[in-house]
Amino acid sequence: MELDSTTPINSEQEKEKQAKFDSINLTTKKKDQQDFSELVSKRLPELKQLAQQGNLSGAIDGLFALEKTTRNGEDVESTKQIAITVVQLCFDNNKNIPVLIESLNYLSKRRGQMKQVIQAMVQEAMKYLNDESIPSVDTQIQLIDTLRSITEGKIFVENERARLSKKLATIYESQNKISLAAEVLQEIQVETFGSMQPQEKIEFILEQMRLTLAKRDFIRAQIISKKITNKALSSNPELEPLKIQYYKLLIQYYNHGGIVYSLDYDGI
Repeated sequence: MELDSTTPINSEQEKEKQAKFDSINLTTKKKDQQDFSELVSKRLPELKQLAQQGNLSGAIDGLFALEKTTRNGEDVESTKQIAITVVQLCFDNNKNIPVLIESLNYLSKRRGQMKQVIQAMVQEAMKYLNDESIPSVDTQIQLIDTLRSITEGKIFVENERARLSKKLATIYESQNKISLAAEVLQEIQVETFGSMQPQEKIEFILEQMRLTLAKRDFIRAQIISKKITNKALSSNPELEPLKIQYYKLLIQYYNHGGIVYSLDYDGI
Protein backbone atom coordinates (compact mmCIF):
# COMPACT_ATOMS: atom_id res chain seq x y z
CA MET A 1 0.00 0.00 0.00
CA GLU A 2 1.34 3.41 -0.94
CA LEU A 3 1.49 5.85 1.97
CA ASP A 4 0.88 9.55 1.45
CA SER A 5 3.58 11.91 2.69
CA THR A 6 1.03 13.81 4.75
CA THR A 7 -0.53 10.76 6.40
CA PRO A 8 -1.52 11.66 10.00
CA ILE A 9 0.22 9.72 12.74
CA ASN A 10 -2.95 8.03 14.00
CA SER A 11 -4.18 7.11 10.52
CA GLU A 12 -5.59 3.81 9.34
CA GLN A 13 -2.50 3.41 7.14
CA GLU A 14 -0.27 3.42 10.20
CA LYS A 15 -2.44 0.83 11.94
CA GLU A 16 -2.26 -1.42 8.91
CA LYS A 17 1.50 -1.00 8.70
CA GLN A 18 1.80 -1.72 12.43
CA ALA A 19 -0.11 -4.96 11.93
CA LYS A 20 2.27 -5.95 9.16
CA PHE A 21 5.25 -5.06 11.31
CA ASP A 22 3.91 -7.07 14.23
CA SER A 23 3.42 -10.05 11.96
CA ILE A 24 7.16 -10.23 11.31
CA ASN A 25 8.41 -12.89 13.68
CA LEU A 26 12.06 -12.11 14.18
CA THR A 27 12.56 -15.17 16.33
CA THR A 28 11.09 -17.79 14.04
CA LYS A 29 13.24 -20.93 13.97
CA LYS A 30 13.55 -23.08 10.92
CA LYS A 31 13.58 -26.84 11.13
CA ASP A 32 17.24 -27.07 10.19
CA GLN A 33 18.38 -24.45 12.71
CA GLN A 34 21.55 -25.44 14.54
CA ASP A 35 23.17 -24.32 17.76
CA PHE A 36 26.78 -23.16 17.40
CA SER A 37 26.96 -21.40 20.75
CA GLU A 38 29.66 -23.75 22.04
CA LEU A 39 31.83 -23.22 18.96
CA VAL A 40 31.33 -19.45 19.09
CA SER A 41 32.15 -19.31 22.81
CA LYS A 42 35.43 -21.05 22.05
CA ARG A 43 36.43 -19.09 18.94
CA LEU A 44 35.49 -15.52 19.90
CA PRO A 45 38.10 -15.15 22.68
CA GLU A 46 40.76 -16.51 20.33
CA LEU A 47 39.87 -14.06 17.58
CA LYS A 48 39.63 -11.14 20.00
CA GLN A 49 43.12 -11.95 21.25
CA LEU A 50 44.35 -12.07 17.67
CA ALA A 51 43.01 -8.56 17.10
CA GLN A 52 44.61 -7.32 20.31
CA GLN A 53 47.94 -8.65 19.05
CA GLY A 54 47.64 -6.34 16.05
CA ASN A 55 46.22 -8.73 13.50
CA LEU A 56 42.79 -7.17 12.98
CA SER A 57 42.58 -8.43 9.40
CA GLY A 58 43.15 -12.01 10.50
CA ALA A 59 40.59 -11.66 13.28
CA ILE A 60 37.96 -10.23 10.93
CA ASP A 61 38.58 -13.00 8.39
CA GLY A 62 38.13 -15.57 11.13
CA LEU A 63 34.90 -13.92 12.26
CA PHE A 64 33.57 -13.86 8.70
CA ALA A 65 34.28 -17.58 8.33
CA LEU A 66 32.56 -18.27 11.64
CA GLU A 67 29.63 -16.05 10.65
CA LYS A 68 29.12 -18.06 7.46
CA THR A 69 28.83 -21.25 9.49
CA THR A 70 26.31 -19.84 11.97
CA ARG A 71 24.31 -18.03 9.29
CA ASN A 72 23.96 -21.14 7.15
CA GLY A 73 22.90 -23.00 10.28
CA GLU A 74 20.24 -20.34 11.03
CA ASP A 75 21.75 -19.73 14.47
CA VAL A 76 20.44 -16.23 15.07
CA GLU A 77 21.95 -15.53 18.47
CA SER A 78 25.42 -16.76 17.54
CA THR A 79 25.41 -14.78 14.29
CA LYS A 80 24.31 -11.65 16.15
CA GLN A 81 27.12 -12.13 18.64
CA ILE A 82 29.67 -12.45 15.84
CA ALA A 83 28.39 -9.35 14.00
CA ILE A 84 28.49 -7.28 17.18
CA THR A 85 32.03 -8.48 17.86
CA VAL A 86 33.12 -7.40 14.38
CA VAL A 87 31.85 -3.88 15.07
CA GLN A 88 33.52 -3.76 18.47
CA LEU A 89 36.89 -4.98 17.24
CA CYS A 90 36.98 -2.49 14.37
CA PHE A 91 36.24 0.40 16.67
CA ASP A 92 38.51 -0.74 19.50
CA ASN A 93 41.38 -1.19 17.07
CA ASN A 94 42.44 2.46 16.66
CA LYS A 95 38.94 3.45 15.51
CA ASN A 96 39.41 1.67 12.19
CA ILE A 97 36.31 3.13 10.55
CA PRO A 98 37.22 2.13 6.96
CA VAL A 99 37.42 -1.54 7.98
CA LEU A 100 34.24 -1.14 9.99
CA ILE A 101 32.38 0.29 6.99
CA GLU A 102 33.66 -2.49 4.75
CA SER A 103 32.66 -5.12 7.31
CA LEU A 104 29.16 -3.66 7.79
CA ASN A 105 28.54 -3.71 4.05
CA TYR A 106 29.89 -7.24 3.76
CA LEU A 107 27.76 -8.68 6.55
CA SER A 108 24.57 -6.89 5.53
CA LYS A 109 24.77 -8.23 1.98
CA ARG A 110 25.41 -11.87 2.81
CA ARG A 111 22.93 -14.27 1.25
CA GLY A 112 20.15 -15.12 3.66
CA GLN A 113 21.38 -12.68 6.25
CA MET A 114 18.91 -12.57 9.14
CA LYS A 115 16.99 -9.43 10.06
CA GLN A 116 18.01 -9.71 13.70
CA VAL A 117 21.69 -9.70 12.75
CA ILE A 118 21.40 -6.57 10.61
CA GLN A 119 19.46 -4.82 13.34
CA ALA A 120 21.96 -5.84 16.03
CA MET A 121 25.06 -4.68 14.16
CA VAL A 122 23.44 -1.39 13.11
CA GLN A 123 22.45 -0.67 16.71
CA GLU A 124 25.95 -1.55 17.91
CA ALA A 125 27.61 0.71 15.34
CA MET A 126 25.27 3.57 16.27
CA LYS A 127 26.59 3.50 19.83
CA TYR A 128 29.90 4.88 18.60
CA LEU A 129 28.56 7.81 16.58
CA ASN A 130 28.80 10.17 19.52
CA ASP A 131 32.32 9.09 20.40
CA GLU A 132 34.55 12.15 20.22
CA SER A 133 37.52 9.97 19.33
CA ILE A 134 36.22 9.34 15.79
CA PRO A 135 38.97 10.85 13.60
CA SER A 136 36.89 13.52 11.85
CA VAL A 137 33.40 14.73 11.03
CA ASP A 138 33.84 13.47 7.47
CA THR A 139 34.59 10.00 8.82
CA GLN A 140 31.51 10.20 11.02
CA ILE A 141 29.41 11.16 7.99
CA GLN A 142 30.81 8.22 6.03
CA LEU A 143 29.78 5.83 8.80
CA ILE A 144 26.30 7.36 9.06
CA ASP A 145 25.84 7.18 5.28
CA THR A 146 26.85 3.52 5.34
CA LEU A 147 24.34 2.72 8.07
CA ARG A 148 21.61 4.70 6.30
CA SER A 149 22.29 2.75 3.13
CA ILE A 150 22.09 -0.56 4.99
CA THR A 151 18.79 0.39 6.67
CA GLU A 152 17.14 1.84 3.58
CA GLY A 153 13.85 0.14 2.72
CA LYS A 154 13.92 -2.19 5.73
CA ILE A 155 10.93 -1.83 8.08
CA PHE A 156 12.67 -3.66 10.92
CA VAL A 157 15.31 -0.91 11.15
CA GLU A 158 13.16 2.09 10.17
CA ASN A 159 13.58 3.67 13.60
CA GLU A 160 17.35 3.36 13.37
CA ARG A 161 17.32 4.95 9.91
CA ALA A 162 15.27 7.88 11.21
CA ARG A 163 17.67 8.46 14.11
CA LEU A 164 20.67 8.22 11.79
CA SER A 165 19.09 10.77 9.47
CA LYS A 166 18.43 13.11 12.37
CA LYS A 167 22.06 12.78 13.46
CA LEU A 168 23.26 13.52 9.93
CA ALA A 169 20.97 16.54 9.67
CA THR A 170 22.40 17.89 12.93
CA ILE A 171 25.91 17.62 11.51
CA TYR A 172 24.93 19.37 8.28
CA GLU A 173 23.20 22.14 10.20
CA SER A 174 26.34 22.68 12.30
CA GLN A 175 28.18 23.17 8.99
CA ASN A 176 25.54 25.73 7.95
CA LYS A 177 24.22 23.38 5.25
CA ILE A 178 20.59 24.06 6.14
CA SER A 179 19.07 22.97 2.84
CA LEU A 180 20.95 19.68 2.90
CA ALA A 181 19.94 19.07 6.50
CA ALA A 182 16.28 19.69 5.66
CA GLU A 183 16.44 17.38 2.65
CA VAL A 184 17.88 14.54 4.73
CA LEU A 185 14.99 14.73 7.20
CA GLN A 186 12.32 15.11 4.52
CA GLU A 187 13.25 11.67 3.18
CA ILE A 188 11.88 10.09 6.35
CA GLN A 189 8.11 9.75 6.79
CA VAL A 190 7.97 8.89 10.50
CA GLU A 191 4.19 9.40 10.60
CA THR A 192 3.89 6.03 8.82
CA PHE A 193 6.17 4.18 11.26
CA GLY A 194 4.36 1.57 13.30
CA SER A 195 7.09 0.91 15.84
CA MET A 196 8.10 4.45 16.84
CA GLN A 197 6.63 6.06 19.94
CA PRO A 198 4.33 9.08 19.35
CA GLN A 199 6.60 11.47 21.26
CA GLU A 200 9.61 10.61 19.12
CA LYS A 201 7.51 10.98 15.98
CA ILE A 202 6.38 14.45 17.04
CA GLU A 203 9.94 15.48 17.91
CA PHE A 204 11.11 14.34 14.48
CA ILE A 205 8.31 16.15 12.65
CA LEU A 206 9.05 19.32 14.58
CA GLU A 207 12.66 19.10 13.42
CA GLN A 208 11.46 18.70 9.85
CA MET A 209 9.27 21.76 10.27
CA ARG A 210 12.01 23.83 11.93
CA LEU A 211 14.54 23.13 9.19
CA THR A 212 12.11 23.82 6.34
CA LEU A 213 11.35 27.17 7.97
CA ALA A 214 15.08 27.81 8.33
CA LYS A 215 15.53 27.28 4.58
CA ARG A 216 12.47 29.50 3.99
CA ASP A 217 10.44 26.75 2.35
CA PHE A 218 7.14 27.92 3.82
CA ILE A 219 4.92 25.80 1.62
CA ARG A 220 6.69 22.62 2.73
CA ALA A 221 6.63 23.80 6.35
CA GLN A 222 2.88 24.26 6.18
CA ILE A 223 2.44 20.76 4.73
CA ILE A 224 4.61 19.23 7.45
CA SER A 225 2.79 21.14 10.20
CA LYS A 226 -0.45 19.39 9.26
CA LYS A 227 1.02 16.09 10.43
CA ILE A 228 0.59 17.33 14.02
CA THR A 229 -2.65 18.43 15.69
CA ASN A 230 -3.62 20.21 18.85
CA LYS A 231 -5.48 17.06 19.90
CA ALA A 232 -2.34 14.95 19.76
CA LEU A 233 -0.26 17.50 21.64
CA SER A 234 -2.91 17.81 24.36
CA SER A 235 -3.29 14.06 24.87
CA ASN A 236 -0.33 13.78 27.24
CA PRO A 237 0.91 16.37 29.78
CA GLU A 238 4.47 15.26 29.08
CA LEU A 239 4.12 16.64 25.56
CA GLU A 240 3.61 20.19 26.81
CA PRO A 241 7.17 21.31 25.87
CA LEU A 242 6.61 19.96 22.34
CA LYS A 243 3.27 21.75 22.19
CA ILE A 244 4.98 25.04 23.01
CA GLN A 245 7.68 24.38 20.44
CA TYR A 246 5.04 23.57 17.83
CA TYR A 247 3.18 26.85 18.36
CA LYS A 248 6.41 28.82 18.26
CA LEU A 249 7.14 27.30 14.85
CA LEU A 250 3.64 28.16 13.69
CA ILE A 251 4.21 31.75 14.77
CA GLN A 252 7.34 31.84 12.63
CA TYR A 253 5.26 30.58 9.74
CA TYR A 254 2.55 33.22 10.30
CA ASN A 255 5.15 35.98 10.52
CA HIS A 256 6.28 35.17 7.00
CA GLY A 257 2.87 35.50 5.42
CA GLY A 258 1.56 32.02 6.12
CA ILE A 259 -2.07 31.33 5.39
CA VAL A 260 -4.59 30.98 8.20
CA TYR A 261 -4.00 27.70 10.01
CA SER A 262 -6.82 25.75 11.64
CA LEU A 263 -6.21 23.94 14.94
CA ASP A 264 -9.26 21.82 14.19
CA TYR A 265 -7.43 19.82 11.52
CA ASP A 266 -7.87 16.13 12.30
CA GLY A 267 -4.25 15.03 12.11
CA ILE A 268 -2.25 12.97 14.61
